[in-house]
Amino acid sequence: MGTLANVIDELARRFPPEHAQRPAAAAVALVLFPGSDGQPCAAHRASPPPGDRWSGDVALPGGMASHRAESAADVARRETLEEVGVRVGEPVASLPHRWTLHPRRKRPMRVVPVVFRLDEPPPLDALEVEDREVAAAFAVPLRTLAGRVGFARKRVGRSRVPVPAIHVPGERVLWGLTLAMTRPLKLVARHVEGMR
Repeated sequence: MGTLANVIDELARRFPPEHAQRPAAAAVALVLFPGSDGQPCAAHRASPPPGDRWSGDVALPGGMASHRAESAADVARRETLEEVGVRVGEPVASLPHRWTLHPRRKRPMRVVPVVFRLDEPPPLDALEVEDREVAAAFAVPLRTLAGRVGFARKRVGRSRVPVPAIHVPGERVLWGLTLAMTRPLKLVARHVEGMR
């Protein structure tokens, strides 16, 4: 795997961080930090509240804007601190947005993935997570994200169906919108590996 610095340089080149300064309805944070390879910080959503379609899923720290002019970077920064207790600085990249349904209004909502870098790993075992929203915070090795996508059975509507997924630490499954948002990071990590 290429060095974290190489991956971040390539992310910044392909997906300029200034795009994260634009207003966004919602944003998530991919927090990269040193480890055996770069490790994005992820969160395992708590099961309550009932009816939340993301309950129990692996997700990136994030949420909705508090006002119309709030930038994607500000949303991602605020939510990362609130949900997993990690303070991040300026974004290093802004990945392509994804569309999902607004959780309350049932209309399309644009979600912007914002990439941040930490110079040191956060104390994952000692993080104070927002326990109403997050069951646990953990790291996913970049090598895992850049690996092959398999399948997992997930409940979609009333049925359990096979869906594209990556198995991550703690016997958790990363799939759906979160998997789609990490795809550009995966492609860049593989590209950097191919350049070595």
